[in-house]
Amino acid sequence: MRQWEPRALPIDGPFMSLCYDSESHRALVSCRPGPNGSERSRLTLCKLKASVPSGEVLFETEQSFAGSARSTLMSRASWVRAPGASWVAAHSESDSTLFLHGLDGARTMSLPAAEPALDVCSVQLNGDTVVAALSESRLRLYKAVATSS
Repeated sequence: MRQWEPRALPIDGPFMSLCYDSESHRALVSCRPGPNGSERSRLTLCKLKASVPSGEVLFETEQSFAGSARSTLMSRASWVRAPGASWVAAHSESDSTLFLHGLDGARTMSLPAAEPALDVCSVQLNGDTVVAALSESRLRLYKAVATSS
């Protein structure tokens, strides 16, 4: 019979969402902003590792990104991958923006998003990367367009 053991994350809440990427073994944890606008929400990227001698599961914090100054709705962050680049996507309610925070050398981008996104996901469609942001009343689709350098 298996035993399940709890493990604490190396970050404090209040938590809003958790998204795990099995390809990179990374967890993306989003936290609400502090009370009275004292601090912005944050996204924390953690790497899941197994300790070799003990087999214990560890989470190591890799990066953190500042988010929205306010959060009236629960909003989930997500992973976005395109050929040669990866991002974490999260809506900033106070900035009316969907931020794509660059990972592994990719640059951070901002996309206009007036309504708060409740959920964000990305898909590869016919070789194109499409990011979908779902609000209470609309679904916005953003297509990555290659630019010439």
